[in-house]
Amino acid sequence: MFCEEEYIKQPLKILYVLKEANWNGSANLCEWILSEPKSGYWRTWNNITRWTKALIEGGEYPKYVSKADKTYWVKKIAFLNLKKLVAVQEPIMMK
Repeated sequence: MFCEEEYIKQPLKILYVLKEANWNGSANLCEWILSEPKSGYWRTWNNITRWTKALIEGGEYPKYVSKADKTYWVKKIAFLNLKKLVAVQEPIMMK
């Protein structure tokens, strides 16, 4: 959860289940996401921001999402990564 205080205030509790932890492994994933480390990673969080806003406000799916929008809306949700670590695979050599 990004912000426990904000999450608890929400009448609708939203939990997103994500398939993998796609991040740099720093201690606090929430801080890393809010720092907007690279634009590519925000594609996922842009969509989560849009879905969250539409679900909570009951409105339309916003086409544009600013960094301020992301920071505001992701504080109202919780998320769970099914894979806790980023998998690094090396090729298996056949002998």
